[in-house]
Amino acid sequence: MPVTQWLDDDVPIVDRDRWRLAVAGRPWSLAELDELVDEHGWELLAALDCTGGWYSDERWSGVQLDRLLAASRAEGGRSLEVRSLTGYSRRLPASDRGRLLVATAVGGRPLSAGHGAPARLVAPGPRAPGG
Repeated sequence: MPVTQWLDDDVPIVDRDRWRLAVAGRPWSLAELDELVDEHGWELLAALDCTGGWYSDERWSGVQLDRLLAASRAEGGRSLEVRSLTGYSRRLPASDRGRLLVATAVGGRPLSAGHGAPARLVAPGPRAPGG
């Protein structure tokens, strides 16, 4: 699977020990995510579909976003905004939260820097709503 990045963005190198994932204002360390994966891990087959013309079917593993939202005591809303370290963001329907995966591994291995380490959102299904 090729490295994934937006246009000319550099691949961020992240200190895994200091990194935090903010979910509804609650910070999650990678160790905390790993504990949730051990207890409630979820795996799915989803395609990484690049607008550059390639795709790759991969087996992703991690924790469902709705588990993190529930543990963060997030209130309901109509949509979710997800933002990467590089500033790329996407708004998704809140009704999708049960099928969204915060992946920490792909193909049985921890994510590499070029694939979103230490965690990335995987949204299986069509690229565009209704697509």
